[in-house]
Amino acid sequence: MKQKTITKCLLIWRAFPYSQTTLIIVGLILMVIGLDLEANSQDGGFFLAIGMFMMAGNSIMFIMCIFDILDKLVSLNKQEQMLGFNFNEEMKTNNVTSFKFKSPDWYIEVENSYHPLKRIVFIALKKEYIKSLSKKERLIGSSFSSRKPPFFPPYDGNREMMMIEMIDGSRQKIIAYERSQVIDLLEIWYRRIDYRAQLPARKKKQGKKKSKRKR
Repeated sequence: MKQKTITKCLLIWRAFPYSQTTLIIVGLILMVIGLDLEANSQDGGFFLAIGMFMMAGNSIMFIMCIFDILDKLVSLNKQEQMLGFNFNEEMKTNNVTSFKFKSPDWYIEVENSYHPLKRIVFIALKKEYIKSLSKKERLIGSSFSSRKPPFFPPYDGNREMMMIEMIDGSRQKIIAYERSQVIDLLEIWYRRIDYRAQLPARKKKQGKKKSKRKR
């Protein structure tokens, strides 16, 4: 089956905060259960409290993710207007089907947040649109961000930030987690270096060599 080339709509679909949306729905269901118990003269305060807590916390993360997506889409529209191209048509011409695409002209990295405390990664930049990259900064994660919430794996809260200045004077802030190496890859790509060769090599486990006995 032939894969579809990526479009703006598919970028939104890929980056959409599904984990936060799911938890908001679960919180809403718990609130409905609590209200139903209260209507039937039963104690539903526990369900109401848990449901309100889940909805409030995840709604904040959901809104932050949506604003991130809208901000990156505005930046993509500015690139189209400034450089005179159509993103969907260019992706179709180059047959780009991956959300992690790197070429001499494009850097595309779109990741969904599987973790309720993590934010999305949404980068779609054409090299001609970039004027300069700032020096990356290391952001230390809070003790809360690296704790283990129920039913979700923990993650390292340490992050990196880089500011990108565009040719039209606008700026875009990229924040990513150190383990993802997103900012390192972006910097290496912009400097026109082979990004695969520059990544730290992973240590391979050395297997025990079996000694052959001579008969």
